Amino acid sequence: MVSTGCVDIGGQEHFYLEGQIAYALPAEDDHVVVHCATQHPSEVQLGWQVAVDDAGRITAASFDHLVRCGWSADYSGAVADRAVFHATNAYFVPHFHCTSFRARTHTQSAAAFRGFGGPQGVLGMEVAMQDLALKLGIDALDLRKRNFLTRGERARLHYGFVLEDNVLPALVDRLEQDCGYRARRLAGAPSRHSTAAAAGSAVALRRCRRCLAWALAPPVSTRPAR
Repeated sequence: MVSTGCVDIGGQEHFYLEGQIAYALPAEDDHVVVHCATQHPSEVQLGWQVAVDDAGRITAASFDHLVRCGWSADYSGAVADRAVFHATNAYFVPHFHCTSFRARTHTQSAAAFRGFGGPQGVLGMEVAMQDLALKLGIDALDLRKRNFLTRGERARLHYGFVLEDNVLPALVDRLEQDCGYRARRLAGAPSRHSTAAAAGSAVALRRCRRCLAWALAPPVSTRPAR
């Protein structure tokens, strides 16, 4: 099975921490367009193709990164490189390909701040995993656990580095039990015929340098489409 798609990352996650100039323009449907000085490539498009076998294990992945870097190179090259290094996130991918295109535009130069390309690289794989879980009809956490970096050959990243002392599988198992993940998922599952608001839980993973991090998002109120 193959997941194919494209995701756009708009905005800069930490621009509000800096006292920089910005101006806002009213738009349609009560939206506001904000133009501001930032310290990060502020627009990234990620196209992906991720394939899994019948057991739900990743066999290959291909990504295309299109990064809006602004009118000068600045740190954008290093940031875009890091997005490539993080593109497989916390998973073992035996066959990997990534094309990274750094676009020079007429907008402000986009340098680097918190994250430095890591969040952008991670997002494409996480969206693909969610899409594959829906197509396979299984819990996304179960699919992620089947594909974790573990030990030996399956601890090798796509650029050759081999993780040591990888605690992620044991850590996730413990957190899954401690937070009552399965019970929360069942409690928050809405009826197909219900129009009432429902609570949902989600899992997010991000590889940070040589360590692996995991978080359980709090329940989010959702309202099913009518």
